[in-house]
Amino acid sequence: MYKRGNKPVNITGEVYGELTALRPTSDKLGSNIVWECLCSCGKVVRVSTSNLRSGRTKSCGHLRSQNARERLCVNLKQAVDITGKRFGRLVAERRIGSRIDNGKKTRPALWLCRCDCGGLRICAASALNTGHIKSCGCTRKIPKSDEYAITCPSCGQKYRTKSLEDAPPLCPVCMGEKP
Repeated sequence: MYKRGNKPVNITGEVYGELTALRPTSDKLGSNIVWECLCSCGKVVRVSTSNLRSGRTKSCGHLRSQNARERLCVNLKQAVDITGKRFGRLVAERRIGSRIDNGKKTRPALWLCRCDCGGLRICAASALNTGHIKSCGCTRKIPKSDEYAITCPSCGQKYRTKSLEDAPPLCPVCMGEKP
């Protein structure tokens, strides 16, 4: 029952989204009566009259999680495949999913990337595409220079290069070159 003016209105049996109003409870939310409702999935929930009639509450909550899963699936299908593509010293090996923010928003696709030094790093596709991430952490841009300092994974020595794409995976000493 809810009041239209001073007159109580019975909504027992009425369907709102996935919810069917079963019976009014003695609880109130402000001036609204709280109804016991049966969801199409079988769960019984309590919802205020205003939330039922306005459409703010359409199910026990299963629609929200179902919609989040559907959005994630759509985003996974729409994602660009960057497998094998090079980003600095990183090569995208395989997609490992997406980050989800509180089940509401999907974040960029996450990729497992292998660095030229052999290291692995999980990277967001957007960070790869914008150039914010170019290595597993073995390289650093040298301030006020157009060069990069790379740590050799074999001996730990640092060596310099102007291009990450053309840089050898090991330092000149480990590659057998004369310094």
